[in-house]
Order: sequence, then structure tokens, then C-alpha cells
Amino acid sequence: MTAHLEKVSIFVDVQNIYYTCRQAYECSFDYNKFWIQATEERELVGAWAYATHRGDEKQMQFQNILQATIIFAVCCWSLVLRSMKR
Repeated sequence: MTAHLEKVSIFVDVQNIYYTCRQAYECSFDYNKFWIQATEERELVGAWAYATHRGDEKQMQFQNILQATIIFAVCCWSLVLRSMKR
């Protein structure tokens, strides 16, 4: 008889994690270590990483790494800045 595995879905806010780790903890986030811990002895349903798209080459390379090696579906949207009118 096989054991029933707990199911897990992963949702990541890329910019929020990046800036929180950098500013609050002065470190970087280890996505590989997180992936291993989050999926250990669990059935992965899906994994999504949400990020803004600014056309930055370094950012695009990082998003490609998330898709290719860690198997996140990367969802990007354009950053729209609006002024606050009173």
C-alpha cells in the first residue's frame, strides 16, 4: 500500500521576497532550498512565481532560471506607475 501524500501548491511574489530579504534581513532568498523544503514528501500540484516585467535583462535571466531549473510558471505583468491626484 502506498502512502497518501499531502498536496501542495506554491505561489511566490518575487519582488516582495527579494526586497524583504534584502532590506529586512540583509540576505538573499534561496529558491532551491525553499523548493526542497516545500515539496519534501508532498505531491506538487503547481508552482507559480509572480513578478513585474520591466524589460531588465538580469531580471529576465532570473525568471528564466525559475522556469527552467526550479519549474515555476512565471507570471509577469507590466509595472504601471500612476500619480495620485487629489
